[in-house]
Amino acid sequence: MIYDVMPGGTGYIPKLFANGGAGLKAAATEALVRLEGCDCADGCHRCLWDFWNQRHHHLLDRFTVIGVLRRITDAPALFDEELDNERLESFLEREFFERLEIAGLPLPTLQVNRYVGSRLITRVDAEYRNPDISIFLDGRAYHSQSEEKIRDDLERRNQLEARGVCVLEFTFGDVVAHFDDVVSTVSAALDGSSDDVDPASLPGMAVSHRDDATKQLRVTIPANAWLVSEPARVVSLKNANRLRVAGWRLHREVSATGATPGDEE
Repeated sequence: MIYDVMPGGTGYIPKLFANGGAGLKAAATEALVRLEGCDCADGCHRCLWDFWNQRHHHLLDRFTVIGVLRRITDAPALFDEELDNERLESFLEREFFERLEIAGLPLPTLQVNRYVGSRLITRVDAEYRNPDISIFLDGRAYHSQSEEKIRDDLERRNQLEARGVCVLEFTFGDVVAHFDDVVSTVSAALDGSSDDVDPASLPGMAVSHRDDATKQLRVTIPANAWLVSEPARVVSLKNANRLRVAGWRLHREVSATGATPGDEE
């Protein structure tokens, strides 16, 4: 139901439904771009919140309406699936979930908010709780758009790792073209089985501090290389996953601008 709260009406509703609903589709398309492109958890002032709905901010969830907007715009939507599958907000996440199911792996919970106390850290694309694994599916266009975005992602994931969560990160290419490797990594994380890995031997990062007793690592990654080279990002993420599955917990930082791992004094 769409209604106009202005007494007497503003005239927008007739415009939305004129010409076979062309205006409604155009409005839904704009809303969908805003909701799918935002990096918040459930909602923020960039997508859903405004002054007039501030009393309801705690109730608003952008993911619950994305499926409806897709249907209005005639974009692909999940018509006959349950709510959890409706919340699969992108092609990449749908592919990941469906291929895990085909591979016979336990299915994770999707689109989960992770908190420390009452403070939201981030929303993870998929999650297991026994053992505690948070999975991120990182498309290049969004997650490597700027050094600031890379730094923000690292900080959020560092907070999870500091609390003992096994963080796994996969790219579009991993899911679409190399899913056998994804299955192997997820299986090893679930089973707790992995070969030992020497952190100093892996490219894509530089170890600045290691504690073998607690298996904690502080490393730097070359954000500048991630911005210009997808293979560089893929190698770094893949090797970070190898270390985590081997029992290491990482704290990643961005290397100095223009430097690559190994250049820092």
